[in-house]
Amino acid sequence: MKVEIPHLLDINEFSGTRVVNSAVMTQETVSAAENRYFPPPSSLTLYLAGRGNQNRGLLTIADGTQITASNNRSQPAGTNLDQGTYDFSLTSYCTRVLNRQIDNNGILLAPHILNSPEQVVIVGSNHTVNTPRFSIYLTRV
Repeated sequence: MKVEIPHLLDINEFSGTRVVNSAVMTQETVSAAENRYFPPPSSLTLYLAGRGNQNRGLLTIADGTQITASNNRSQPAGTNLDQGTYDFSLTSYCTRVLNRQIDNNGILLAPHILNSPEQVVIVGSNHTVNTPRFSIYLTRV
């Protein structure tokens, strides 16, 4: 699945220097689509996307560690239903895009182990439930 942050570079239009303190993307799963034969992946890994959705390599933080997120199970207050979420730290990605070190062509989500029978259903921003959430916190200096 490809995730895009289309207006990220618009932050550069603000005057002054800024530091990305934190950037987090939370993606909820669709629990009704889960079954015991094809469980959701225990973790998802982020890859840089090219313009044609090609895999351009692992998305890593500054020290080279790959960015992954575990499937966290919880019961949100709004629904009280068992819900899976993946929380990705995108601080290094946003910093590099804003500093124009990499292009903002999007991010690919994929299971860490590609040859296992797993399934996860996640929806885009055009739905009213289970939409991805993106939070970015900046400091202007």
